[in-house]
This record gives sequence, structure tokens and C-alpha cells, in this order.
Amino acid sequence: MFYSFFVSKIGVLFIASNDEFVTNICFVNQISLFLGENLSHYKNFESLPILQAKKWLNDYFLGKKPQISNLPIQPKGTEFQKTIWLQATKIPYGATLTYGEMAKNVAKSMNRKVISAQAVGTALSKNPILIVIPCHRVIGAKNNLSGYSAGLNIKYQLLNLEQCDKISM
Repeated sequence: MFYSFFVSKIGVLFIASNDEFVTNICFVNQISLFLGENLSHYKNFESLPILQAKKWLNDYFLGKKPQISNLPIQPKGTEFQKTIWLQATKIPYGATLTYGEMAKNVAKSMNRKVISAQAVGTALSKNPILIVIPCHRVIGAKNNLSGYSAGLNIKYQLLNLEQCDKISM
């Protein structure tokens, strides 16, 4: 397991990978939230997936709208969480969905009648690959910002970077 850092215009990001996939991208103040306190089994090394993540993030922060398919990711989570995260990757750059809209989309994809907006929010709060899996694009029912593990200020900055005008603080 490897790690490195990426300095963005909104904060320092921690990137972790194995030999093949990016496994985590979070802000440095979130490392213990996603990986615990012990990083001794991680080596500070820029593996190929980390280098790819840095290029992806650089393109993102330059407004180039990089595709998730250009980055090998392997988020760890339950099957339900992975389903939610996959749906989040379908929200286009600069667009948003409400938690309720997301819940309807997920329910349809799982052939279920209903999934609660709260279940969607809980799954998104566990997203280990921030920005790439764009959970910041999911907003409250009244187009307000709510629920982002890195904080609402970061969520606002990401949506502002994407020139999303359908949000209110």
C-alpha cells in the first residue's frame, strides 16, 4: 500500500493506492476517518495509480472535466455503498442531483420500489475516493448544501469550481 499528497487550490489531498488501483482520496484532516490512525503499512511512494490520480486531479482543478474511466479506482465498501457511489459517478461535471433524486435512481437500478434519501446520504458519507466519486454533486431537496464529509465549505468550493449555479448556502 502506497500514499502521497496532492496540493490543490482548496486543500491538501491524501491519495492511497495498492499496486493497481487508487483506494482512497481524502483531505488530510480525514485520513484517520478513512484509514484509522496507523499508516505504518503504507509507504510514501508514487505508484502508477497515484501518479494517474495526480494527473486526474490536476486536470479536474484546471476545469478539464476528466473522466472517471481514465482512473483505476477500487473503493472499499458494502455492495449497497458501491451501488450508490457508482450512481454518483453518473452525475455530470457541473450538475447536481438531490438526495431524493439519487434515491429514486438507485431504487430503479436495483429494481426496488424505494430507497430513502437518508440511506443515500449515509452511503455517500463513507465515500473513500472524494472528488473522483463526486458525492459533492448530491445536494439537499431545496438545492441547499448538506452533508459532505470534508465540510460544506469544501463542497461549495468544488461545486463553484464546476460552475454549478443551482446551489445555495
